[in-house]
Amino acid sequence: MKAGVRNRFNGTIKDIKKGTVMSQVTVQVGDNEITSVMTNESLEDAGFRVGDNVTALTKAINVVLVK
Repeated sequence: MKAGVRNRFNGTIKDIKKGTVMSQVTVQVGDNEITSVMTNESLEDAGFRVGDNVTALTKAINVVLVK
């Protein structure tokens, strides 16, 4: 799959919390975690399972830092 996104993080799915409509998927990327929220239908269509190797693509127009 090709995507016009430069921020790519390879990792492993650590946890999936399935809700009524949406699911929260946590990916372990080195010492860090990235969490994605998607519909249950998208989760099933992609066939994601805990332990799968995935690539997290991030694209944002704003990054806010606070201290």
